[in-house]
Amino acid sequence: MAGKGGWCVELDMKTRSWRYLRWGGRGRAEIHAAGPDGMAEVQRQCRIRVNLVFSPEQLYLLTDEFSDSKAELLALEIQQVFADRGLAIDGGSFSHRSKKLHSQGADRGMYQALFVSDQVLEELYAIAASWRWIRTMRIVPDIAAIAALVATATPDPVLVLHLDKHSSQIFAVRQGIPLYHQPLAHSGQDGPDIDLIPHAVEFAGQTLKREHDIDHCSLVVMGRNRAILEGKEIGLETTELQFSGKILPGDPELLYLHPQLFGAPLADPAYDFTPPTFYRSWRLQCFSRMLTLLAILGTAGCLAGWYQLRDDLGRLRNEYASLSRKVSTERRSLLSILPDDEKFSYFERLAAIRTHAARDHRLDTLIRNIALAIPPDVHISRLDVKREQEEHGGVSAPTAPPLAVPVQPALVPGVEPSASAPTQAARSGPEKLQDSPLLISLTFTTGGSYGETTQRFDQTVQALASMYSINDVTREYAEEKLSGTLHCKLKPLSEEID
Repeated sequence: MAGKGGWCVELDMKTRSWRYLRWGGRGRAEIHAAGPDGMAEVQRQCRIRVNLVFSPEQLYLLTDEFSDSKAELLALEIQQVFADRGLAIDGGSFSHRSKKLHSQGADRGMYQALFVSDQVLEELYAIAASWRWIRTMRIVPDIAAIAALVATATPDPVLVLHLDKHSSQIFAVRQGIPLYHQPLAHSGQDGPDIDLIPHAVEFAGQTLKREHDIDHCSLVVMGRNRAILEGKEIGLETTELQFSGKILPGDPELLYLHPQLFGAPLADPAYDFTPPTFYRSWRLQCFSRMLTLLAILGTAGCLAGWYQLRDDLGRLRNEYASLSRKVSTERRSLLSILPDDEKFSYFERLAAIRTHAARDHRLDTLIRNIALAIPPDVHISRLDVKREQEEHGGVSAPTAPPLAVPVQPALVPGVEPSASAPTQAARSGPEKLQDSPLLISLTFTTGGSYGETTQRFDQTVQALASMYSINDVTREYAEEKLSGTLHCKLKPLSEEID
């Protein structure tokens, strides 16, 4: 793994300290540390290729369903959902890398995105750009590196309790993909509060069951501070993983103390934050080194080599100019397909309408509740449902056609068919229609003496008042028919009343 993956370097973003993994012969692995001023030592020790892993203080995971669109549009959609949900408590700008977990229908899929602060990335990019003659193979967060290392031991979901000296975290991984992440607060210099760890493990298990349908996870303790749990009775069963011999160092304990360094070369490329410009920069450095060598040979009298160098230099300049033109063209093309502010406003309006519709009252539920609330001898002879819209003058006007609902008595006891027919009224825009309150006009009838009808209507009004706002209550009694009539208007209690 060392030969193919190159050196593995870790930067602790909290303490600004460095650690790097050095492989010796016969699988011997050495971990070296350097302080905040040790970047020059890291550059001097490491050679050619470096895998840079970092432990950000702010890291967020987002798992949701998105459309399978172009990469640029998918990235915009993920960023928009991340901003709308307000996952970043401290604010600031964040960049992400995403991976498709599985398909959800013909043109949608379930994606998992990992967000890191742009401020952290800019610092890492500046450090990597300052290294001369060292190619940065990848820049990955520690959670992605550890997930890849765990995947070499088991494909099953694993809950990792990573206890470090200055920061700790608990996260779940499956097949190299982080599924859940939660930092653990430290109490001074003693590390995390051990009494809170069982609660954090229990909450993680509940979240995995709810969001990923995972019933059981093995618990693995890693990190330089994992020894603090030895001899402590916290009621948790931990396990040890069986790693492959290809990555197994002479001291297997190093895999548990520094898992991010061993897993950095194995991390899923989907979580690589290395910008594409780094590869071109490395090519330019290689070409520059080649040019320097050829120049020395040329000064020594290799005229033929000088001519060849001149041809190569011209070719490289043409290639550089061609790449620059291609980048400019692709940038203009990308800007032309990005949605403008007006389209974003349409999307926000549509989302608001759908959100309101999901919270609105269901008509069949309202009618069922009314039918179950009234006494058995009281019948519904008329039911109109409409919406009202506040106009500029403060006058309430209908914005949806009144709905005469002929309910079958066999389906809902105590309801008689309505003889009225619906009329079509003018509708306003979708936002106004969704925001307007729901109004139900009802007419009830019952037979019997005046006292009996009065008692039943009192029961009816009392029952409906517990569920709805009831207005415009009028009663009529036809003595010759021994029949009473009750008229009223209802609004759900969650709606505003004029």
